[in-house]
Amino acid sequence: MKKLVALPLLILSLLAGCGGGSEKDRAARDVRNRGFRSDQKIDLAGAMTIEVPRGFRLKAEPDPLPAGETPHARFFLTLGAFTDAGVPKKSGLLTVRAFPRENFEELSKLYPFSEKVPSTTGFWINARTYSPVFVAYRRVGPPSEFTGFVALDSHRGFAVELAALKGLYTNDQAIGIVTAAIKSIEVKQPAFDNVLTRVRPEFAETVAFKQKNRADVEARIGPIRKESDAVATTPGGDVLGSCDIESDELPVAIRLAQLPAADPETEAKRYTLDQKRHRELTTEPEPAKKDPDGESVGLICFRNAGGELQTVRLEPGDQTRYAFSNDWGKAFQEKILAGTPAGSIVFWRFRVLNLRRNPKTVADWITDSESYRKAARDGSPIWKLKVAAK
Repeated sequence: MKKLVALPLLILSLLAGCGGGSEKDRAARDVRNRGFRSDQKIDLAGAMTIEVPRGFRLKAEPDPLPAGETPHARFFLTLGAFTDAGVPKKSGLLTVRAFPRENFEELSKLYPFSEKVPSTTGFWINARTYSPVFVAYRRVGPPSEFTGFVALDSHRGFAVELAALKGLYTNDQAIGIVTAAIKSIEVKQPAFDNVLTRVRPEFAETVAFKQKNRADVEARIGPIRKESDAVATTPGGDVLGSCDIESDELPVAIRLAQLPAADPETEAKRYTLDQKRHRELTTEPEPAKKDPDGESVGLICFRNAGGELQTVRLEPGDQTRYAFSNDWGKAFQEKILAGTPAGSIVFWRFRVLNLRRNPKTVADWITDSESYRKAARDGSPIWKLKVAAK
């Protein structure tokens, strides 16, 4: 049984009304005024045209093809997309895939048709069969707040997949959207051939990046577990999440230092990022330029009175901001808790490493983490006590 390839949008959260900036206002209007039929023609890189519902906008930025997937062209059209505190949010996503002729048979592997898979993964079931080569599938399983449908045309090598927040479209509307969209595709030669030609070297580069990054992580941090949801603590005390050969993201927590604390929460709030020391040790570009609601340089973890894990961000300034460790998942959180004994605070560096990125980016992050840990052992860490208020 082949592992279900995750939907491109384990992304999306509910739009929160019309407040905020113009981008969020426009996104809310798009969702409110969305179309229910594929009747708006869109040009895709000059290589093909497709008709989609009103409100879907072509995403201009290309995304790397996940390593492990057969080379093919992908186009993304989003509904109600905006960025909130550095986090992209959407209410719907149409993914259009075009495969080179020699790989048409690989198309169906992205949408395995089976009911005998773990409930945490989900599966696809037949929704409509129009002909032996033209089928619509419905996604079953998590994330439960999304509706997922895909139409496959194995004769021409196309797939059109819709994922949307539940309530935006009925099942019949969603089926109608993907089937009408895939039937509307018109190819423009030779631009279409040029697009498919370009994806082959891009795919090869992505595979090479991922192989190099996996090797670096395993050599410098520890073995990567391949079992789903497996989490391991390395001999050095770091925590590594799972990442099978087809996955792109690897959660990592580097254990930097542990300090005794009679009152852990009060002690955790006493520290701030030492920006001067941080800059001296950091190889990543613009190390101090961190989104206030995104990744922080480090995290200070401790157990509260009930023994539960609590986390404070390590960042510049005197303000204390908590992080939400529940987002790590139960197994990962348990490993962090085990590495954070009672009566202490522990400095951690957490990141979800994108293994498709340039290996230098991943290597620099590991190098910086090693430098921060050594500096802490040597008595010159990247943190310091906050200045007491006068």
